[in-house]
Amino acid sequence: MSKAPVLFGVPFDAGCRSSTAQTVDSRHAPREIRAKLDKILKNFNLTLPFTDIGDVEAKNSVDSVLMAVQEKVSQLAQDNQRFCVLGGAHTLTLGSLRGLKQAEKDISLIYFDAHPDLMPRDEIDYGSTLFHAIEEGILDPKRIAFIGVRQIEEDEHRIIKEKEILSISPLELEKLGRDTILDRIKARCPAPFYMSIDLDSLDPCFAPGVSTPYPLGMRPRELLGLASEFFTEDLIGFELVELAPQLDRHEETAHLAVAMLLELHQIWNNNVTV
Repeated sequence: MSKAPVLFGVPFDAGCRSSTAQTVDSRHAPREIRAKLDKILKNFNLTLPFTDIGDVEAKNSVDSVLMAVQEKVSQLAQDNQRFCVLGGAHTLTLGSLRGLKQAEKDISLIYFDAHPDLMPRDEIDYGSTLFHAIEEGILDPKRIAFIGVRQIEEDEHRIIKEKEILSISPLELEKLGRDTILDRIKARCPAPFYMSIDLDSLDPCFAPGVSTPYPLGMRPRELLGLASEFFTEDLIGFELVELAPQLDRHEETAHLAVAMLLELHQIWNNNVTV
């Protein structure tokens, strides 16, 4: 892949459960991040390191959103176009994975999240996304790396153990260090890669504006330092999801999301010949 990356938004919170989310407004995340991006770039001589191609069109229902994301990702992946998906609820990841499968891309998934999203229920939502991806046979559990997970339900613990999924907590990252963790991931998860970044993988003191904040998360530079190692020609695309503007504090989480977008895209462009 050699084309400059594109970004598209998925402004929907379909699949976000009010019983577990502290707020249901991640549909506003793409708009808020773009607004903050404009503020950050204004009056500075900076070049945007990606092209924004707008939002997918869908109804705010799980089936409609997943189909729209699947079609967009499949099209981009078949064209060997690097891309970023800006969510929205983490439910959208199932659409991304279906799209990559449709495009015949055999990927390893690098998943930054406070939660493994493996709840074994019939309903597709932001907490059962990867359970359904595994059940559908579009994702090999032995090629998943969970990073930053710490609020894991009992059924998810069982699945992680049974499926032998690599799961790394923030405390393990702190104790073992980035290089050891990278070695573990790359030993289990061969290229090419797809990455999903839920902002709740970060500690709420840095990112309070997320749907399901949980303490003892990663620090921004920890996440950036680890994630950036995969921003090479081996990365097909990535997602940034779950900003909840209603819970944000002085736009701190939106600002952090924008900084991460710009930094990761710049690293990606530097590592890939355009």
